[in-house]
Amino acid sequence: MKDRRQHPRHTPGYTIKLSHPILGAVAGTVNNMSESGVFITTNAATYFSLQEWIEASITGADWDKALPSLTMEVVRIESNGLALKFVEY
Repeated sequence: MKDRRQHPRHTPGYTIKLSHPILGAVAGTVNNMSESGVFITTNAATYFSLQEWIEASITGADWDKALPSLTMEVVRIESNGLALKFVEY
């Protein structure tokens, strides 16, 4: 099966912290990342809603620590994770 994705995926091994209005900080792991977004695994995926905008902080060995948190949109919800798109202002 041919991969029809617009941007290639990378598996960086980063961690991510999401800001949820009810749960507060939610931790996850970045499974893959592209120019347009990320797919993360988290135990709290079902608490999020499609099209919800959230603040996300990514950390990792080669991640630029000077970068601010990112605004992301929930575009897909699975039982074990979320697909998040980078939001451009």
